[in-house]
Amino acid sequence: MAPESGIVEVFNAGQGRDDVIPLWAGEGDLPTPQFICDAAKQSLDNGETFYTYQRGIPELRSALAEYHQRVFGQAFAPERFFVTGSGMQSIQLAIQAIASSGEEVLVPAPTWPNIEAALGIRGVKPVSVPLREVPEGWELDVNDLESSITPKTAAIFLNSPSNPTGWVASEEVLRQVLGLARKHGLWIIADEI
Repeated sequence: MAPESGIVEVFNAGQGRDDVIPLWAGEGDLPTPQFICDAAKQSLDNGETFYTYQRGIPELRSALAEYHQRVFGQAFAPERFFVTGSGMQSIQLAIQAIASSGEEVLVPAPTWPNIEAALGIRGVKPVSVPLREVPEGWELDVNDLESSITPKTAAIFLNSPSNPTGWVASEEVLRQVLGLARKHGLWIIADEI
């Protein structure tokens, strides 16, 4: 069982307070837009309350493939896309797919604390790689990542834009991390929410 996270502690302390904007769980302070509420109600009225496709509704996966094709200028098959219930579920599934108990995942830090909990549930050790504080904010030195690699390293976790620092990986850093991963046969878990 995973220990209760610091996010839960903050959530519990701030829940129900009118003088706090609840940004701790990735939620804004605006209500759900009416068109989404209407669509949810229509789905309930239509009886769409049963299990659906495990990888996600085919039309949604096709739309995701088309979107990525427009953005990246190359073909993407809908079979490459999996729709999950949340970002955290996606991260947990990725960890389960690529890392085993006793292995390590490099995690630039400071970072969102739930990644360490997700790794811990799987028995995977998070290896903190400090982001460097610079006048412009934060930066990741890819040499720091490389010096943290051991024979137990399975992956590099990248959270960009980063929670809580706001750090955004430049294209150059992303290319360097990709090269490093290829050089050492590592996976990259990219949390780009």
